[in-house]
Amino acid sequence: MYNGQNRGRIYRIVPDLHPLLPLPNHIRLGEASDAELVQQLASSNIWWRRTAQRLLVERHDGDAVQPLLRLFNESPSPLGRVHALWTLEGLGKLDENLLRKALDDPEAGVRENAVRLSESELVSHPDLVEKLAKMADDSDPKVRFQLLCTLGFADSPQARAAEERLLAEGVEDRWTQVAALSASSARASRYFDFAARQLGDKETKGRASFFEQAGAVIGMRAVREEIHHVLATVADNSRPGSGNSVSSDWWRGASLEGLARGARAKGAAAIAALKGSQDLLLAFERRPGPLGHAALQLLAVVGLPADSAATAALKRARQTASDRKADPEARADAVALLALAGPSSEENLFEGLIDPREPDNVQTAAVRALSANQHAEVGNVLLAKWREMSPTVRAEATNAMLRGGPERTRLLLEAVKNGEVQTWQLDPYKPRLFMDRDPAVRNLARALFEQSPAQREQVLKQYQAALNGVGDVARGKEVFKRVCSKCHALDGVGVAVGPNLGTVRNHPAAE
Repeated sequence: MYNGQNRGRIYRIVPDLHPLLPLPNHIRLGEASDAELVQQLASSNIWWRRTAQRLLVERHDGDAVQPLLRLFNESPSPLGRVHALWTLEGLGKLDENLLRKALDDPEAGVRENAVRLSESELVSHPDLVEKLAKMADDSDPKVRFQLLCTLGFADSPQARAAEERLLAEGVEDRWTQVAALSASSARASRYFDFAARQLGDKETKGRASFFEQAGAVIGMRAVREEIHHVLATVADNSRPGSGNSVSSDWWRGASLEGLARGARAKGAAAIAALKGSQDLLLAFERRPGPLGHAALQLLAVVGLPADSAATAALKRARQTASDRKADPEARADAVALLALAGPSSEENLFEGLIDPREPDNVQTAAVRALSANQHAEVGNVLLAKWREMSPTVRAEATNAMLRGGPERTRLLLEAVKNGEVQTWQLDPYKPRLFMDRDPAVRNLARALFEQSPAQREQVLKQYQAALNGVGDVARGKEVFKRVCSKCHALDGVGVAVGPNLGTVRNHPAAE
């Protein structure tokens, strides 16, 4: 560890058998002429290139223009040509003809930078838009990405056609989606229309992501006309894969899910823009799968209307939630819809659904709905069912107790103290409890979970005897499912948050 500590600081580290980079000739760039600085723009050393460019721009000397033009026209170095372009831009001497030549450069990196440099010239030289639009079939993905970013500053039929082509061909790439939607949020509605016309015929991960992202941007903009246009488009049965089939629900659901996310983040302005759409959303709610689930998310943002449509929807939801033969996902959504009407109105139903005979997703939905009630009795109901909960349901119940305010949190900690809840079940929440703003919660948590060295030694002694025992695979699987599966996965059971426990098979018993 301490070898070489007497040799001072190490400045150059290179791999074994790798030749050292040639040292520079100790030229002082601050004293170099413009011509010498221009030469350094083609250096293989990035610090020399950037420093030379900075000095040329700072000097702003017109005598550097001709050497820079020669460098761009004659240098075999793509890096040199790129630095020449940016230096000329910094000097205010970059013209349309030079940009056009750079856009045709054989090196993709030069073309990419030329596209970016074109942004500031589109107003004074609108003909460049046509040139850029023709580059939509460029072979390099970075050039196409930059084109999509740059064309966002143009507004012409050629630019729109090129943007749509670039989006359609690159929609599976997340950054292509970002480029399309970030140039101008006002174009999100136009892109959504294009996607609904051209990309709704086949479900892919990238297409679904784009519909969601576009919906989120529109929700964040909170423009009433745009939001209601999305809702009308989603309801339009003439769209690809529409009609009574659910084949188009993937993009409709993704659009509404994004709209809900954006509206939730925007707040009051988006909620006001959504007013009047509840009956339409209730119609979507009747569709199973992603469309109904996404409509439910939007209803959670805007609220239920006080009309006959809502009354009928709640009646259907009550029947679905109680029907054990119904699809578990539909039942979970039905529980969530009932909770929107006020959790106290269906408290007995929610309590009855927290039952080990029910699917986990139905139980977690019921826990979430029940916990929306603020009275303390909810905590007692959850604790009464604690021991029969699966790890997934128990995790939701734990969050419900901790989110329910100091009273519920203290109730949970008292259950730990009384042995009704095992201490290990709250292990992930210890740091949060130790730093709780309520002194009573904080002190109780520390008293329960912080062990003295003597206590820890006693625990180790209790486990020591197990080293000499014979393992029972069947019982071990049950323990894994009950205790370990919320953080570890093994043989298809559990969630892979922590390390793969399959590796311990070859460890000594003591480990």
